[in-house]
Amino acid sequence: IGGDDVQSIGTRNTYSLAAITPGVYQSDEGSSSIRIRGARSNATVYYIDGQKIRGSANLPQSAIASMQVITGGTPAEFGDFTGGVVSITTAKPAPRFTGGGEFVTSEYLDPFGRNLGALNLSGPLLTRKKDFGGEMVKIPVLGYFIAGEVEYNRDRSPTISSIGLSRLKPELLA
Repeated sequence: IGGDDVQSIGTRNTYSLAAITPGVYQSDEGSSSIRIRGARSNATVYYIDGQKIRGSANLPQSAIASMQVITGGTPAEFGDFTGGVVSITTAKPAPRFTGGGEFVTSEYLDPFGRNLGALNLSGPLLTRKKDFGGEMVKIPVLGYFIAGEVEYNRDRSPTISSIGLSRLKPELLA
């Protein structure tokens, strides 16, 4: 899954992105429990930039350059698992200073109060000049990429709130 596809897919969750791959099962949208080829969820191994991750592999959407989900025929570079591999490559520093922000809220549209804020900054720290056919061009040698995402849901259980709770009328209860 390429970076442009990650931006256009209708989920912000890394695990849900992996779940669109055939052979991958996720019980609930946003759940960190995915199963590959019928194995248990703890049989899935996560790598970010070639490093094995223990704990959460959830990243901000803007930080993902590409994602590879391996469900079979595993390369020799991966090992120590029985289910599958989710390998994520993060975005590289941009050659020019760039940044972006996003704020999404449902405060005025529904009673659940979903709020999401995201920010990313990228650029060069150290550049050198290189001659390209008589034209001197600045090439970044060292750079940075910073991304973050914060989510706050006022109603932690919106399914119960949207359905409502059924109660017996007091006269029937008596």
